[in-house]
Parts: sequence; C-alpha cells; structure tokens
Amino acid sequence: LTWLKNSMLIKDETEHPLVRIKESTKIVKFLYLRYHYTIFDGVTVITQNLYDYFSTVIKIEKPVIIVPMMVDVERFSDSLDRPNETIVFSGALDDQKEGVSNLIKAFSIVVRKHKDLKLNLYGKATNAIQEAKYIELISALGITDKVMFFGYKTRDEMTSIYSKGKVFAFTRPPSLQATYGFSTKLGEYLATGKPVVATKSGEIEKYLQDYKNAYLCEPEPESIAKKLCEILDNYVLALSIGNEVRKC
Repeated sequence: LTWLKNSMLIKDETEHPLVRIKESTKIVKFLYLRYHYTIFDGVTVITQNLYDYFSTVIKIEKPVIIVPMMVDVERFSDSLDRPNETIVFSGALDDQKEGVSNLIKAFSIVVRKHKDLKLNLYGKATNAIQEAKYIELISALGITDKVMFFGYKTRDEMTSIYSKGKVFAFTRPPSLQATYGFSTKLGEYLATGKPVVATKSGEIEKYLQDYKNAYLCEPEPESIAKKLCEILDNYVLALSIGNEVRKC
C-alpha cells in the first residue's frame, strides 16, 4: 500500500527482534534478520542499545532513529497524597521477564516490619503451572492474606489504581528484553510522582539515579527489600525523590 501511494513505511522497534522470534528455527531467524528490515524505509528504536544493534550488527542500510519512551504525565496528575498501604506491580507474572518471585520474596521480608502493607499484582501468569508456583511460594512464606492477584485491568482502571498506590516495584532481571528495551510501564510508574524501586537492568541507569529520582537495586530479594524498607521508613523523603521525575 505504501508503495502504491508513494509513502514511507517505518518500523517501530521497542525490543530486540530475537525476543519475538526466539522459538523459531535458525533458518527462520537468519532470514528474518537478513531480509525483514529491507522492506522498510527506516526504523525507530526505543534505546541506544537497539540503535547500536541495528546499526552495527544487522547493519541495515536505512535510517535508524532513537525515539525514547514517552508518557503523558498529566494522565497521573490526580495521584493521592495519602495513598493506600500498597506496593503495586503490573505486567506479566513471569520470573524470566519480570522477576516476580524475587518481588514476592522481598515483600515477605518487608511485611514483617510494615504489617499493614499489601502487595497488589495486576497481570496474569504466563501459564497455569507458573501461577500455581506463585500461589505455593506465597503460602510457604505465610503471606497469603497479604498478596492480591487482580488480573489485567483497562488503561483507565490502571490510571486510577496507580493514583492510589504507595510504592511501585519494577523488578525486571537482566535479559535480552531488559538489555535492549525500555519498559513503558516503568515510565507510567515514574509519572505518578510516587517512589519507585527499580532494578539496574538495561538502560535504566542512563535515566535514573539512586536516591535522586528513584530507588535502584539489584535483582535479588534482599536488595529489593532493603530499598522498599528505606522508602517506607521515610516516606516523606521518598515522595520528594519520586517527584523529581515529574520535574524533568
């Protein structure tokens, strides 16, 4: 259609292409990386790492432009000054991509001190086996009444949920997806002006600084728990740090 109309066709890439075709055969991967991108007049990417990959590894002979993740800050202008006693996580309930088990283990440490706190998980497990493992882990840690599963919600519902959250958790471990992508979910967390705990993965440290505009940690339960406790022990300071992002 773009050829018939003499218009441009741009491919927008927000993650490494092998994330999308990881289950494919070697020949399919080869043909995809070799020929797929020749169809387009240019490619926009979300990170410097993706830019470097397309420019130096695939070496496509088309323009590659970095378009960083963007979020409508005004969408979260109604965040409550007195939020609920909740840590909020949204996304796929998956360990390889999101490190959910590490978050649950970290929460089990934090809730010993902050007994009114709850962990609200918005999303679905990748399969029934994974879901059962989370339920078993939560039961073994003795926090069944503290961890809530809500499934996926609409965009408008999540806006309201974010406005009421106290702390946001981004516990993504190192992976191909984390290295080359940048989560739009993390951008939404930050846009609320609330404190965010984020693991040091991908290009996060290019944009966020520990104790300046976020709380950065390692993708391990003890490190995550330490940062969560720092936020909850001095929430006034944590709010001021969270608000730094909205000033950018």
